[in-house]
This record gives sequence, C-alpha cells and structure tokens, in this order.
Amino acid sequence: MRPLVIARITRAILIAFAALCAVYLFAGCSDNSRRIAQPLTGITEWTLLVKVDPKRQAEAIPGILDMTRSFAMASGSSNPPRLLERPELEKLGYLVFTTGDLYPDGVVSAIEAAPFVRTVIPDRRIRLTPPIGDMLAVPDPGINAQWAHAKLGSQAAWARGVTGKGVVVAVVDTGVQCSHPDLSGACVAAGRDFTGENSLSDPNGHGTHVAGTVAARNGNGIGGAGIAPDAGILSVRVLDAEGSGFDSWIASGIVYAVDRGAKIVNLSLGGDELGTVMRDAVQYGTQRGVIFTCAAGNSGSNVATYPNAYPECIGIAATKKDGEVGTTWTNWGVNADLGAPGESIMSTCVTSRYCNMSGTSMAAPVAAGVVALALSGGVGWADVLGLINRTGVLLTGRLSGLRRPNLTALSSFLVLPSSSTSTATSTPLPATATSTRRPTATSTSSPTTTRVKTATPTRRPTPSPHPTRTRRPRWPWWQAFPLLIVKRR
Repeated sequence: MRPLVIARITRAILIAFAALCAVYLFAGCSDNSRRIAQPLTGITEWTLLVKVDPKRQAEAIPGILDMTRSFAMASGSSNPPRLLERPELEKLGYLVFTTGDLYPDGVVSAIEAAPFVRTVIPDRRIRLTPPIGDMLAVPDPGINAQWAHAKLGSQAAWARGVTGKGVVVAVVDTGVQCSHPDLSGACVAAGRDFTGENSLSDPNGHGTHVAGTVAARNGNGIGGAGIAPDAGILSVRVLDAEGSGFDSWIASGIVYAVDRGAKIVNLSLGGDELGTVMRDAVQYGTQRGVIFTCAAGNSGSNVATYPNAYPECIGIAATKKDGEVGTTWTNWGVNADLGAPGESIMSTCVTSRYCNMSGTSMAAPVAAGVVALALSGGVGWADVLGLINRTGVLLTGRLSGLRRPNLTALSSFLVLPSSSTSTATSTPLPATATSTRRPTATSTSSPTTTRVKTATPTRRPTPSPHPTRTRRPRWPWWQAFPLLIVKRR
C-alpha cells in the first residue's frame, strides 16, 4: 500500500477516535485528571508540548491538528487549535500545539493514543516571587561593600589574571539591563526574548541583579564587581515583567543559550514538578559540555525541587555572611551540591542603580562566576565541581558535608591565560582528587542527603556526552516553593 494511502487511513482513524473521545469525554475515555490540574479560570488558550517519534514528524503534524480540530468542532469551540513554530523545542523532539479554549484532558488522551506520540505535556506556568526580605537600594557602593569577595577570595584569582575572560554565562531569567554602566561591554550578542513581549530589557530587576553578580565590570571606578568580571553575559529572557513564564519558554531559552555558545547557564528559578521538557533541554546542554548552576530554593526544605534536583544541575544553597553555615531559609539536602554566599548580595539593579538582595537566586550566580573563573583558568568542564569541592571550605549545620568555593586555594590550580592551552589537561588536580561530585554526608534528619553526583575525573579536550552521574530518584511533589510558584496555563 502506498505511503500516501496509509497516511490518509491513519488520519481518518485518528479523527474518528478523537471525535469518539469528544462525545464520551466525561464517560471516562481516559483518566488523566490525576495528573492534569483542574481548569483555571480566565484561560483562553491551552498549550500542549507533544514529543513525537522524529522519523514520523511529517505525519504527526497533520494527524494531531486533525485530532484537536475534531474536538473543537464537537464542542462548538470558535478558537481552533493550531501548530506553533518553536524551532528550539523541535530540536528536543517536541511539537507545540494550542488546543484553543478546550481544556486539554480529553485532548491529551486522544493524542497520547497516536502511535507516533511519545508523551504529551500541558505547558506549565511558573511565577517568580520576590527574594527573601526587601530589595534594598544602595548608593554607588564600591567593591568593599561586597562581602562575598572577601569570603571567597576573589582577588586571588584576579591577581593571577584569571577573570572569566572568554567564558559566556547565559542568564536565563527576566532579562538584563545591558545598558547598566557596570555591565558595559558585558553582554555578548543581542540575546533573545521568549516571552512574546519582544523586549530584551529587564522590567523586573531579578535578571539584572543576577547578571551583575556574575560579571559586573571591575576597575571602572563605579559600583562593585562580579565574581568573574570579564566573563560575557548572554541575556535570555524567559520570564515576563511579573516574573512569570512557561516551561516551553524556559526550555527554548536553554536550547538557544547552548546553541549560542554559552558554557554556563544560570537558572535562578524552579518549581515542584519534574518538568520533562526542561529536563530534556538541560540534557541537551550537558551533552554539549554546558554547566548548569541552579538555585536550590528558599523554603528551608529537604524535599526536591526542579531544575536544581536534576542530576545534570549543580544545586546551589545559600550561605550566610557570618560563619560557614547556611541561611535559615535555604533549601538543602537533596537540593544542594554546593554552598555559596546568598545573603545581602549587592549587585546591579535596573535604572542603573545598585541593590542588596537575598536568596538562592543570588547564590547561584555567585557559583556561576566561580565556575567561569575555573573554566577560564583551564579547568576541564567535567572537573569543575570536583575541584571546587576539593579546594572548598567545609560547611556546618544543615549544609554539613557540603563546601563553599575557596578561590584562594582554587586559584593555585588555575593556569594563567597567557600559558593556558586549548586542552583541559594543563591543569593538575589536587593529589586527593576523587570522582564524587560532592562529599557524601548523612543528615541527622533525613537519609536522602547521602545522594551524590559523580563526574568522570579524566579531562576531555572537547566536551562529549555529559559525565556519568548518580541519578537522583524522583521525589514526590510538594506544597510550595517560595522562589517560584508553579501553576498551569
């Protein structure tokens, strides 16, 4: 039988099945209500992320469109479903469809039954909430007002000429005010907005603070300095002015950043669900040698949140200014691989000002800056976390067993830019190097803190598939994440 005839028969079967489900939708065609939230009020359009067999994408598009349109006709909907062009997600194997004003429960059931479909995911909305405490505006502060530099020993790396030059850090966030005087020359390329607002500015302020923490310029006579003051910033806007975005926006932004040459992607965002499409995007990056620094969350919890709980992410907990302990509000245990300063972090703010903010959203870019220094100093991407841990300072309290970066010690293993080579083998590891990504530590309150991420200790001149890591178990969803609140569209 010719392929055209087969395709027509397949389409006819799918349309008939979709119509049947539409008629018997409430008679139990499929019980997806357990995993799809109840309809939200005021929603005019739903979006589905459909992962299909790459070899059958050509027949999947018309088949799914016919299926969803049959639902629309059966329900009397005046808002027909359509295919959205999302090239970044297509690289991950996803097609993006709207279902019009139809609640997607029954639509998902029908689409999932198609032989060319692997999974169907309703796009989730993520809302950014304010950091811990108030955002405090400060005058032009100077580097001495940034306590994290003294704690980490940033000057030791800078004194060796290691400043992050040549390393691009993607800030996947609310945008970046690249015109800020202390970010002059920091932003590389034009960046990209995935929110649909067609603006690369930062109407929220969160992303600009993150960018300055990584790479605010040093020696310009104003403000302070980022941890890696000569690193490049790639602004990828995935959250709107209200700090709200969708999984599809974030995943698209990650793929975009990877394709544009970012070596580090900072994700100061998260939620309580695994997020399959976001996980696929993170894996897309790690398979290409990209490192992800992810905020651990601000609930004071040892229950997994995402994306920081993905094995591919370095989860960053927040440490206090005084002592070597975590803050009272930082997440820990299953969420954390490393500690970093996250309390009263002074950085760039929108309208060319400076401000103090607290949260794991601030700790993650501190860690991203440290990683940028390590990469620019010749450390292989697979060895970064291991070297940071082995030269780091041991933390106590609920972060017991974790370490925070110690650039004074780390800098002795960094190669001067003038003598570094294109291969990662030029930087020696400490004699005590092991393959564990973080020290094994058993918490007195939960055995789950014994989970570790592992990285292959051998260096590779070119990144290939991501290093072997111990997979984390899927943990149950939980009630709230103060850093971000997940809602469905």
